[in-house]
Amino acid sequence: MNSSRAEDRLADFTRDRRVIILSLMAVLIGAVSALVADALVWLIAVITNLAFYQTLSSVFRSPEQHRLGLLVVVVPVVGGLVIGLLARYGSEKIRGHGIPEALEAILFGRSRMSPKVAVLKPLSSAISIGTGGPFGAEGPIIMTGGAVGSLFAQLFHLSSAERKTLLVAGAAGGMSAIFASPVAAVLLAVELLRALERGEDGGAPPPASVLGTEIEAKPDGSLYKMVKYPGAGYWVAYSRTAADSPMVMITMQKTQ
Repeated sequence: MNSSRAEDRLADFTRDRRVIILSLMAVLIGAVSALVADALVWLIAVITNLAFYQTLSSVFRSPEQHRLGLLVVVVPVVGGLVIGLLARYGSEKIRGHGIPEALEAILFGRSRMSPKVAVLKPLSSAISIGTGGPFGAEGPIIMTGGAVGSLFAQLFHLSSAERKTLLVAGAAGGMSAIFASPVAAVLLAVELLRALERGEDGGAPPPASVLGTEIEAKPDGSLYKMVKYPGAGYWVAYSRTAADSPMVMITMQKTQ
């Protein structure tokens, strides 16, 4: 009797032992993803030195100090050819930015990602960036971290929902390491999981969470409002299209 009353009092705060185990797994996956992010940054520096200076070093040097002359235009071409071969004969999942592919794996692939992606995605990204490609490491490391979480979950034969949790934990760990923003990475993971629980079209943030005020909808159902913050020196605009699957755009710009 007393135990049932205590459980009623705790309500939704009661959890079984499996949640604790899953949380410990998520912590481990986040830490591994952070180490993978550091390895990717190291690999980018190594490939940059090999491609532009023909030296084996992990010390970051800008490509603009090269002494290749006109031959420098060949470097990104060779890098692109190598990446093309990896995509053709390795895995087509390495194509793209990284974040959309991770979301695709969650929404349509039951949070399953192959070991090839965990290896070839950071490798192709390091080659692309190291040979002068105009890209960043953020998207690839988020996808790689997600792949690490997914592979870990598949190794222990976890459910689809649990694989999703560990995939997002890995992506957040990679984002935390590459951006040096652990709190923002956790918030991203929470919002991503909430959006996926509500469905593909239910994850858009409401106007009040962005602007701090509600917006009255126009007759066609669309929304738009811009709020200025003179003290902070920027303005924020929120707009949403009128459609069955609306598109939300949030813009922030400095005023000074």
